[in-house]
Amino acid sequence: MLTQVASFLVTDALADARARRLEFGLETPLELPFPVAAKTGTSQAFTDNVAIGYSSELTVGVWVGNFEGRPLRGLLAMRWAAPLFREAMLRAHRGRAPRAFTAPPGVVRREVCVEDGTPTESGCARRRREWIGERITTSGSWPGAPAGGPGPIVITAPPSGSRFLVDPLLDPARQRLALRATVAEGERRRVRWLVDGELVGEAPGDEVVHWTIARGRHRIRVEAVDDPADADEVELQVEG
Repeated sequence: MLTQVASFLVTDALADARARRLEFGLETPLELPFPVAAKTGTSQAFTDNVAIGYSSELTVGVWVGNFEGRPLRGLLAMRWAAPLFREAMLRAHRGRAPRAFTAPPGVVRREVCVEDGTPTESGCARRRREWIGERITTSGSWPGAPAGGPGPIVITAPPSGSRFLVDPLLDPARQRLALRATVAEGERRRVRWLVDGELVGEAPGDEVVHWTIARGRHRIRVEAVDDPADADEVELQVEG
């Protein structure tokens, strides 16, 4: 079961038009005159279109497809199921006044780094305000990152064993993964990042480096420029 904090953070993400902008633009059928959290889905063979979402009052789910399983000629849920979802939501809310989604205790509004969502104490050029859990704000670091002070370089993002999926609808050059580490002996100590032995970037230890994802299994390594033996590695899988 999800906690209240987790439920609210998921709801906030699903209600955020900016989160859909890169793939669908700002004007989509999911933007309604009242707060709605929603998600569309299209099966790989285009046999199913789904749009599911909720307001503070009601939940609506829409499925579009052929009962015999014939594909929908390559059309996406945002074009088929989403408009029906919108119409159902508008009709269901006639005479109702849906409330805004309310943040529960344990969630605060804070400025974070656009690139990876971490708090913006240092080393971040692009920032915006987001709802985040208090456990992240009090630590001042990525969840699961080791506490500050002396210690080795440790990769905090991405976690080892992660699996990522290439989105076939987006420009491959824009599908990048944020690489971040905690660095002992001062955050400005320079580090270099390598993916499968190839250099992808070098920067002060508190700055994010980005890698354009590629399908396959990869080993990511970060090491101190002044001492390559001071390093950390993780493995991840990119599918799609």
